[in-house]
Amino acid sequence: MGVSNRTAYSILGQYLQVLRKLSYYPRVISSNKGGEVPFVAEVHYALSRMTTLILPFEKVYRFGTSPKNQRIESWWSQLEKSRLYYWRVRIYDYLYDPFT
Repeated sequence: MGVSNRTAYSILGQYLQVLRKLSYYPRVISSNKGGEVPFVAEVHYALSRMTTLILPFEKVYRFGTSPKNQRIESWWSQLEKSRLYYWRVRIYDYLYDPFT
């Protein structure tokens, strides 16, 4: 999770760190079509093709809905409407632009 345009790269970096630590990668990944997903999907497909050249994308990466995600998204929405959002913005501004 992040608030910058570099979030997708961060997610990809975390994915690669886990692969390095585990020394293997899963055959199939399922996820929603979030904005951070394309890089992970592309890299996962490329890794899969290293062992099997003729392999359709759909066999290694599956997109779908994320019904379990709705509860946390609703919670974040409520959080942003609360007073806590004010502090989150203030802290973010301080960290990234301390002179405002």
